[in-house]
Amino acid sequence: MATGKRQEAIYPEESEANLAVLYQNAPVIMFLVDEERRIFNLNPFTAAFADCPAAEVIGRRGGEVLHCRYCDGDSGDCGSTPACRQCRLRQTVRDTFETGQDYNNVEINLSVKIKEEYKEVYFLLSTKKLVIGDQPLVLVCLFDITERKLMEEALQESYVQIEALSKRTLNAMEEERKRLARELHDEVGQALTAVKLDLQMIHDDLAGFIHQRERVAKGITLVDRTLQLVRQQSVSLRPPVLDDLGLESAIRDMVQGFKERTGIQTTVRAYGFSKRLPPEMETALYRCVQESLTNIMRHARASRVTVTLVHNAQGLTVQIEDNGIGFDPGSICVSPDHTGLTGMRERVKLLGGELIIESEKGRGTRITIKIPCTNQK
Repeated sequence: MATGKRQEAIYPEESEANLAVLYQNAPVIMFLVDEERRIFNLNPFTAAFADCPAAEVIGRRGGEVLHCRYCDGDSGDCGSTPACRQCRLRQTVRDTFETGQDYNNVEINLSVKIKEEYKEVYFLLSTKKLVIGDQPLVLVCLFDITERKLMEEALQESYVQIEALSKRTLNAMEEERKRLARELHDEVGQALTAVKLDLQMIHDDLAGFIHQRERVAKGITLVDRTLQLVRQQSVSLRPPVLDDLGLESAIRDMVQGFKERTGIQTTVRAYGFSKRLPPEMETALYRCVQESLTNIMRHARASRVTVTLVHNAQGLTVQIEDNGIGFDPGSICVSPDHTGLTGMRERVKLLGGELIIESEKGRGTRITIKIPCTNQK
């Protein structure tokens, strides 16, 4: 019990001593201002920032001490310039005085002079109302986060540049797909058609040569198969229906081909596609559905697939659902089998949308793409 009393008696003094040490040594701008917004007390770090002895700072306004661009050198100007009406520091200190509300880590920026040059400096501002004696004061703490802020801005700029590069890369890929599709259709397709016609003429001229006619007939069959493969590859590279009729028609056409190749029962449901979407959006969503169907064909062992397209005032939703074996969505980042899903996520991100993957082993997979209406223009 005696120990408890001793602690109760000395704890406030120890606490005050600790706070005093913190105040004197913290590498943070800390000062007390009175109701006229004049400096009542300050820590050494603030005096060093002001480049002025502490005794000469007492009684001056905060803007002058911080070398604010709008009142530097004239204490009377602090709070009286047009810019002061927008000053977050001034507003926060005033509100703390008037309401007693404390503020913590409010991000502000000030234009202050550093080494004879005005610079934008970012701070985290915290305030607390105190009463020392009978005098109400506000403790102001300013933690410089300029370096962190500049790093964040540089990082954000790099993200913007990477996103722009990704868009250019995807656009270049689609243009190359278009070119290859045209060449396959126009050049290779026409050449194979000419070969087929020549073989057909040779076949007809060999009326009395049964063995030779059979060999030519096999050649014609091979050319037919090659033509069909070329057409399929041309459509896969860039389906003309996507450019001519839009996303819904292109997906219905793709699903029909998927059903014929795989035998999987596949249904398309589309709502609200009376108008065309932006070309880059149609292309990205078409590729996402194409990749999803490819993954289903390769891995899902599904017997039923449903593709749903919904376009309304809230946005655009594309959903691909199967009843296959499913997988662990957490394995996407580490498995080479799921690089296509990573590419889908990147395409959707570039549209400002969200890709949601829901799957469980033995219970199928649902992939949902959501694009908000603000990103569809």
